[in-house]
Amino acid sequence: MKRILSLMTVLLLFVGCQEKQSDKQKMDALKQLESGAYDIEYIDDKDVTPKKINLIAMLEEMQLVGNVVCNKYTTSFKLEDDFGIFVKPAGVTQAACEDQDLEREYLERLAKVRFYAYDGEQLILKDENKKELMRGKKN
Repeated sequence: MKRILSLMTVLLLFVGCQEKQSDKQKMDALKQLESGAYDIEYIDDKDVTPKKINLIAMLEEMQLVGNVVCNKYTTSFKLEDDFGIFVKPAGVTQAACEDQDLEREYLERLAKVRFYAYDGEQLILKDENKKELMRGKKN
């Protein structure tokens, strides 16, 4: 009986430590996300670098803000387990732009973001199936 009790205690400690490490890994990644501004380079596989689209992640405020083509946008987000993120539809200024199709495409993709990854240089935003929607380089 003591042997079973000891084994269960060790097992519970192991599971508890695993959860704390997972939380620490998440917070380490979130600190990377909190660090700021990213220039969006790709939407799907399309290079949009010359269009000057940026995203600034503000973790404490749970907001994303930035510029897309000739307009500014702002939205809020909620973090979920396993690097999940739920981005609400963005509010956007309404200046007339040359490339409104790209603006619409970016904002539609942003609203579909459900996961993120950060590899030390690039922020990768993914949909519910973990398919890459866009990629941005930290500036």
